[in-house]
Amino acid sequence: MGHLSLIEKRDLLYSKNLTPELARRHGGDFLAEGLNYDALSFFLKFKDIDGLRKLVDVSLEDGDSFLFLKTYKALGEPPPPELLRKVGEKAFSLQKYYYAKVAFEHLNDAALLEKVRPFIPAVEEVKPPVGAETEV
Repeated sequence: MGHLSLIEKRDLLYSKNLTPELARRHGGDFLAEGLNYDALSFFLKFKDIDGLRKLVDVSLEDGDSFLFLKTYKALGEPPPPELLRKVGEKAFSLQKYYYAKVAFEHLNDAALLEKVRPFIPAVEEVKPPVGAETEV
């Protein structure tokens, strides 16, 4: 597919000449190049179930919980908990701690969240700068 600019990808995706077959081909090309979110856009355009299923597999291999959840949303299906756990564990093993956290939060699994928590820095409470306090 080569390296297309964002504008070229957008124009291609919203072209009146884009057919399901062309969208599938472009999605496959983007997927082959590792441009998974671009592939998702093209597979989603005409709800290419086979292409979306390939993205589920890629998200599991890559530990990409964001892609996994977006793909299941595109499929119109709830993500299976066992696969959600698998993508989270893969993310954790790849040290993609935020990705793991997202998967574990969707599972609502306190034990797995505790496992990942030490690797994610706590966000400090945001305080107004000194002198910026206002009285009501």
